[in-house]
Amino acid sequence: MKNPITLYNISITSNSEAGQFIHNQYAWIDGSFTSPLHSNLVSFTTSANNPIVSQYQTVTGGLGAGVNPNVGATVSIISNKIGSDNFTFKPLSNKFQFLRSSTVYGNNATDIQALILAASTATPIINNANQYYANFTMPAGTTAENNLYLIWDYRQSTAASLNKDTTAALACAGSVAPVTTCNTQLSYSGGETFPSEYNITLGSTTGVVTLTFDAQDIPDKFIVEYDGSEVINTGYRGSTIYQGDLNSALALKGLPAETITAPGNGTATFTKSTATTTATLKVYSPLSSTVWTATLSCPV
Repeated sequence: MKNPITLYNISITSNSEAGQFIHNQYAWIDGSFTSPLHSNLVSFTTSANNPIVSQYQTVTGGLGAGVNPNVGATVSIISNKIGSDNFTFKPLSNKFQFLRSSTVYGNNATDIQALILAASTATPIINNANQYYANFTMPAGTTAENNLYLIWDYRQSTAASLNKDTTAALACAGSVAPVTTCNTQLSYSGGETFPSEYNITLGSTTGVVTLTFDAQDIPDKFIVEYDGSEVINTGYRGSTIYQGDLNSALALKGLPAETITAPGNGTATFTKSTATTTATLKVYSPLSSTVWTATLSCPV
């Protein structure tokens, strides 16, 4: 087989969506050639793992063959609600990702989390009746980069709980932050929050705690406080095309400009060296239509 490549179809879901169905599809156009439409019915499962993988399917073929797109082809990743499908795609929180890589990411929580961080997000998301899709250009890659990952991220957003004061620089100090446990993914999509705040139970064990975050394009800033000190501050992460918008939004709050760092996703760590059991995560999102996810790990 000439130029073999393994294509991975991976669907990531939430426990709250278990039992729902959707069709995952992909196709590509390469010059005058249009590929067949590849379609799979996905049933959302339930699991104690984070993230939850409801589909992990592989197929191997040559580049430009009936299964795998050729270099430079325009690839469409599609979510299509067909017949009795009962999952509704949420364009503000769900997304499509892709990655061409030499790394084999297995079907386990550690590898899938690493894959999500390494992958690029296909944008914009386009709606056509019951179909949502996004396109990307098949990367050239190297001969060693013989794995192509297509990711349908269907995880449900958890809206932040806050007491918002539009006249002040910060949300009211009297807000009661929701409590969650380490290794739980938090997510938000919607309007401005400044900040979203969560108390996260880490337990009494000491060790390294990792913040895994994804601000996508619209910038967000992630801060972790522990034992009365700020132990992580990512600065604003996202696409630098929003720098002017961010400067204006901060100025309206009487705050100085801050520089956006790309990309929107990444990790940061701190060492938990005491028995204090709780950390606080604050996410600053001064622009509307923001979407973010964040997970604070248990100490290891």
